[in-house]
Amino acid sequence: MILTAGSLDALSFTDDTSLPDAGGKVSIHAQVIRELPLDWFYALLQRTPDHGGELKSSVIIEVFFNLPDYERRKVLATLKAVRIHITDPRPYTHAVNQALSDIVPGGDVSGFIKRLDKAQQLAAESVRRRLIARSMLEDAPPQQIRLKHFVWECQVGLRINVTRRDPFLDEELLPYFEQEPPKGFDFTPFERSKKNVVNVLSGYLSKSESVFCEATDTMDEIIERGVQSPLFVACRLSRILLACHAFDKGDRRAVNWIDGERQDVVNWIDRRRLIRALPGPLPELDSKESFLVQAADFAAGIAREIWRRNSLPHLAGAFDYVTYNGKRLSETEAVAIAADLSKRKGPSP
Repeated sequence: MILTAGSLDALSFTDDTSLPDAGGKVSIHAQVIRELPLDWFYALLQRTPDHGGELKSSVIIEVFFNLPDYERRKVLATLKAVRIHITDPRPYTHAVNQALSDIVPGGDVSGFIKRLDKAQQLAAESVRRRLIARSMLEDAPPQQIRLKHFVWECQVGLRINVTRRDPFLDEELLPYFEQEPPKGFDFTPFERSKKNVVNVLSGYLSKSESVFCEATDTMDEIIERGVQSPLFVACRLSRILLACHAFDKGDRRAVNWIDGERQDVVNWIDRRRLIRALPGPLPELDSKESFLVQAADFAAGIAREIWRRNSLPHLAGAFDYVTYNGKRLSETEAVAIAADLSKRKGPSP
């Protein structure tokens, strides 16, 4: 089969993997930007033995790690431009377990749940996982953009005297400045028969970064520069959010959720309907047919193995753009997170 780029309108191509033996689904998505060089991809292909059928990422991973140091550094010179997006439920799980330990007899959450009968166990685990999922959704890329946009509106005077009694404050904005968690999250899209809602959500969120991460960065830039024009902000963010991005075929429900969230965010930032633009599609492509999706598959596998064989700080240092639970990750922050994870052992999500 001849591989093509696939989806001529797509600005990026995304595929995923997960960190093994992490005590929960740590989801990792790699986003290959169409316009950036693929020297790393072709260099690894040239060193790959001839394979009949689809080339698996495990083969490419071994090729990469078996390269001499100088050749590996040469490959990383362009590989590092691939964006890596991580959703890790473990910090949220620890925070929820800590909160529950204050109200559970003896403070042992997992032990308390085990002592319940089966029906009670299922109900208790469902509540615990929803609390974890709620915390994850609060940090989700769409929420980040809504919050940053609200901060910008306050900054430039579009919203003043923000209090509960403020007659100019929409009821829908209340969750974004109060200290309590936002209400009304819909967990239905993440509920699957015999699947952990936290694990499903983990994959959704890291996948969604391919659509939202640039808009999140842009909001930071708008706030920092003190941009005043609502029309400029709406135009720029809408153009970014409504762009076409391609994903590996496999979970249409996740892509549909992302599509719905991005339309909701566009409606949020353009409540005055200043922009009339149609969203670009979010197509799903088979890695057997698109070499750019295949490249994303390889990059995700390499990123996972850099983390598994070394550490999260090594991963943050190897790639120029890494997000972790909805935020851009620096090497310094990665060191702190890795240290925190190493001392926090407990029940999985």
